[in-house]
Amino acid sequence: MNTLQHASLKTTSGKEFILESIRMSGDVRGLMLDMQMTQQFYNHMSSHAEVIYTFPLPWGAVLLSVEVTLGEKKLTGIVVEKKQAEAGYEEALSSGDTAVMLEKNSDHSYSLNFGNLAPKEHCSIFIRYAQTLQFEQSGLRLLIPTVIAPRYDGSKSYVPKRSDIPEYLVPRHTLAADYPFDIELRLHDVLAQARIASPSHPVALKSRDGTAYISLSRQGTLDKDFVLVLDQLSDNAVVAIGPDYVNAERHVMLASFYPQIPQNANAKVSVKILVDCSGSMAGDSIASARRSLQSIVDNLTDGDRFCLSRFGNHVEHRSRAMWKSAPASKAAAQRWIDGLEADLGGTEMEAALSSTFELNDQLQSDVLLITDGDITDITSVILSAKKSGHRLFIVGVGNSPAESHLCLLADATKGACDFVATSEAVEPAVLRMFNRLRSPHFDTITCVWSEECTPIWTSENTSTLFEGDTCHVFALFAQKPKGALQLLGQRAGSALPEELGTLDMSSATTSDHQLSRMAANARLNASALISHDNAEAEKIALDYQLVTAHTNFLLIHERPESEKASDMSTLYQVKHMVPVGHSGIGQTKVFDSASCKAAVYRRESVSDRIKTSESLEYYDLPAFLRKKPDDTDKAFESQHVYVATRGSTLSPSGLLSLLDATPDRDWLISFNDLRDLKLSDSVIDWLEFVVMPEFPWATESHIVTSFIYAVSRMDACRLLPGQTKKKADIRPIFQRFFKKSGQPLPQNVSPHVDMKIVEAIQHLLKGIQPQQWPIQFSDALDDA
Repeated sequence: MNTLQHASLKTTSGKEFILESIRMSGDVRGLMLDMQMTQQFYNHMSSHAEVIYTFPLPWGAVLLSVEVTLGEKKLTGIVVEKKQAEAGYEEALSSGDTAVMLEKNSDHSYSLNFGNLAPKEHCSIFIRYAQTLQFEQSGLRLLIPTVIAPRYDGSKSYVPKRSDIPEYLVPRHTLAADYPFDIELRLHDVLAQARIASPSHPVALKSRDGTAYISLSRQGTLDKDFVLVLDQLSDNAVVAIGPDYVNAERHVMLASFYPQIPQNANAKVSVKILVDCSGSMAGDSIASARRSLQSIVDNLTDGDRFCLSRFGNHVEHRSRAMWKSAPASKAAAQRWIDGLEADLGGTEMEAALSSTFELNDQLQSDVLLITDGDITDITSVILSAKKSGHRLFIVGVGNSPAESHLCLLADATKGACDFVATSEAVEPAVLRMFNRLRSPHFDTITCVWSEECTPIWTSENTSTLFEGDTCHVFALFAQKPKGALQLLGQRAGSALPEELGTLDMSSATTSDHQLSRMAANARLNASALISHDNAEAEKIALDYQLVTAHTNFLLIHERPESEKASDMSTLYQVKHMVPVGHSGIGQTKVFDSASCKAAVYRRESVSDRIKTSESLEYYDLPAFLRKKPDDTDKAFESQHVYVATRGSTLSPSGLLSLLDATPDRDWLISFNDLRDLKLSDSVIDWLEFVVMPEFPWATESHIVTSFIYAVSRMDACRLLPGQTKKKADIRPIFQRFFKKSGQPLPQNVSPHVDMKIVEAIQHLLKGIQPQQWPIQFSDALDDA
């Protein structure tokens, strides 16, 4: 095998050429999606090529078949043991023959290995998969992933590096790629009557003979996931039965419940909110995160408790303990949200979660995580989260969130996961999440079968069940089942189970043998979690022809001697498009909300931007072109800035130095003015939420000017180290400051300064140090 080629291979038009297009076509019936994906390849080179393409499938999807059309030839293969497949693949390549191998990676992505694609040869790969769908509170959100975003590897960079996946299988990205994408979905039966929209792509909708046909109204590209939203659906339990794939005398059943769980609408939540502010969230994703957070804070009610944190390569906590939900704390939270930027570097999720778990809380708390999930390894994060005892409720944002990672993390902690595309309304997802947060917790979910049929095997529901969400139950029977099936749930601390739903198996619809292969996949997932019996897992995978961690799909085509490759082929990895909006590259804007159409523009940043000619395209200045701090900047920072647990903030000496050097037009009259100077949030919140309520008649300007005056009346020699300052020297500063109010300065103090407020502030300023504000500020706020 030749060395992996990192250089881009391009056509004369400048496009990468091996992957020509992706087309998808699928049917949605009841709670099942049956999808076929067609990958088109063409070798423009003058030599044989070995193609590597790593691609995503939806969470919980089961790969059912792979067929290959090579030129005019139609080829099929089988699923074999993993090592056998790898050996057979390499042997075929060394013999000059063509081989196709498909394998499942540890992160639930799939890799296609296509060896010896001849020069000027076309090939189509047809991949069929199925998925059980999750109806959520009278709606369905169908997510079809098309692209894998760059993922952070833990070394403070987004370079492709994974310890458990071979280097040549790790997805790489290029801005030059432009792969066409098309999709058609057919919605059958009652689904055709639902209200349908796509927040990700412009779609066309047709209806014929009781079936709804959804297609793209114009060709798309593989730079964002496809999302289809259906609502106004009826919540009815359904059941399907089909013959077993291995033994036709046996039958497999899929029962799906929509439990209506009685709950207390006044239930209170205690939630630690953690938002991803790493570089991958720049642009669209951080904007979506802000909208999500604003909706989350709006949904907090009296009696709820919350705290706010953000993370990247380090974590910053807004407070050291939980806040009560009150107008003052919610207002502070909204201001904090408004200032969020994706400026914290890499995605150190495990460390951030561990720090958030340790935040002081008097009650049992959950964690609400907002992230794109773009990290390399989720395993250690899951282990740490499970050990903490916290449930994780996750809102995945962006055009290509790491769906499998986030669903695994939520399931492992008995929480829940929802997703919001960048052009999608966030309120439905947030409302669903709060409904789950306030929902009663069930420790145990069990099934009660009729006496006339006992299953040979049944799937186990290890996740928490929430009101309005779907609960799927697979079961294998020696004969066709009949009778009633009852679903029971037992709340934490309750001695008796509650009935969550009942259905009659005699009313089941008929399905084909693919249903049993999906049940076998569910069985494999259960055995992998519980027994780790590799031999049994391998046997099930081979019997049901499933691509798993133990098995690969393999197809070998023996070529005539005249067509065999005479040399080892060049290894070519299909690079992914960079998802639109990822790391600030591109921006999705809705221009026709009624039809959910969207357009893509380059991102316009708030600062450090340059405009190219007269077009709509804007580009951020690269870091090496931005202004770097000179020695004066560093000297100021060393003297007037200190690093606190919540980030770098302005010290007392720094505040007075800035006042002395700031032009009249930039003097301070509001809390936002103080915030813009990077004054500690705890100081500002103390002024707004502790001091200001004690003086109901005081305006924001009264509080800010009185605070400045109080600081100036302290020992100036201690506040400005290395300088000799008298109170008289401070007066010119405040003469300039109070001129901004447009009122003359009185003989002693400005009318905006109130001595009662000054005295109250000075009481806490007794402990002030040149480099640090008194710790009582943050204590006072946490107790407020």
